Amino acid sequence: MPRKLSAKRDTSTGKVHFDRGVALFSLGKYEEATKEYEMAIRFDPKNAAAYNNNGNVLENLGKYVDAVMEFDAAISIDPNNRLYVKNKDRVLKLLAFEDKRLVHKNSRENKKGLVNKFRGLLATLKVNKG
Repeated sequence: MPRKLSAKRDTSTGKVHFDRGVALFSLGKYEEATKEYEMAIRFDPKNAAAYNNNGNVLENLGKYVDAVMEFDAAISIDPNNRLYVKNKDRVLKLLAFEDKRLVHKNSRENKKGLVNKFRGLLATLKVNKG
């Protein structure tokens, strides 16, 4: 019969994964770090620091929406932790900046497209007049 894992064992296994995540993050191995943090969370779902750190990893991967969700999870566990709130606010600002950048980029591309269409119309008018 399989042995049932105790909560203490789950937490200690989660700590091992958490520590691996910290090491991998410091080495810049973000994809591997996020997997370790996810394992830490699986073994210890109340580990707010694991959610927070995974949010930092996801931010570095450019996955801002996912990062905000991780920070939200950390904050729901430890609502008085200012670092978690600060991290979430930082990524929300990045999201807003990205959104503005994309809107600006799209408007520039749209303007170029309109200019090209206008030039095409002018050329067509000149041909028809000529």
